[in-house]
Amino acid sequence: MSLRSVRSVFVPVVVRWRAASPYTLDVAVAAIVLFAVSLQWMFPDEGTTR
Repeated sequence: MSLRSVRSVFVPVVVRWRAASPYTLDVAVAAIVLFAVSLQWMFPDEGTTR
């Protein structure tokens, strides 16, 4: 599956979802970012080589 076909599937869904409730997508992205930051805070040394 190419990137263009993935975009063609998701763009109409995102546009429809954003039109229905404009802040839902923003809240979902913010929650994902906060979750990633909290994982970095909880496990600060993961992935570092010494």
